[in-house]
Amino acid sequence: MLNQEIFINLSNNLFDLRKKHGYSQAEMADALGISSTLYAKMERADNCEWIPCIALLKIHFVFGVSIDSLFESPNQ
Repeated sequence: MLNQEIFINLSNNLFDLRKKHGYSQAEMADALGISSTLYAKMERADNCEWIPCIALLKIHFVFGVSIDSLFESPNQ
């Protein structure tokens, strides 16, 4: 099992990124090409082992953030 801390960091960073851009969870899911249910699970760090790689790439290109920064502590 992967380190749960990195998924908590991802969850927090996704929430912050979504709020910064004024998106709802449904709008964020649409932008990433995933279901609203999956996006909500990503924000809760629930079953994050199944995040589609394409969603991470879309976050990188749409929002201009590095993929590795998504897994870092938001306090860094």
